[in-house]
Amino acid sequence: MNTQEQEVSPRAETAPSAAPPNQPLRSRSPRVDVIETPDGYHLAADLPGVPMNAIELTVEENRLELRAKRTPAVYDGHTPAVRQFGEGEFLRAFSLPQEIDRAAIHADLRDGVLRIEIPKAKPVEPQKVTIQVG
Repeated sequence: MNTQEQEVSPRAETAPSAAPPNQPLRSRSPRVDVIETPDGYHLAADLPGVPMNAIELTVEENRLELRAKRTPAVYDGHTPAVRQFGEGEFLRAFSLPQEIDRAAIHADLRDGVLRIEIPKAKPVEPQKVTIQVG
């Protein structure tokens, strides 16, 4: 499985102090661990502060794409003095091998880590064909 990092243009705040609202910010690529087992692949993507409804996981042909968006925390009546958890989009893409079971891919989000399970497809068994006498 090949990983491809891609940059996106949305803003992400990373300065140690609050930046002006019109200052351009850089994009992010989440850190990901990929583990291969005899049964499949296990991915763990670091997405702190990203709610489940802001994550999109798609599989098209042999490509798995992870997109996520983090919005800044809002503190009613308060102004942040330091803001290191920035806003912006995450994007990460992976090339998938042909021998995976696309219908069985599943993911869950716990403690800011998105865990993706990609099972390998079962090998196709040889099949005997019955010959009719006609």
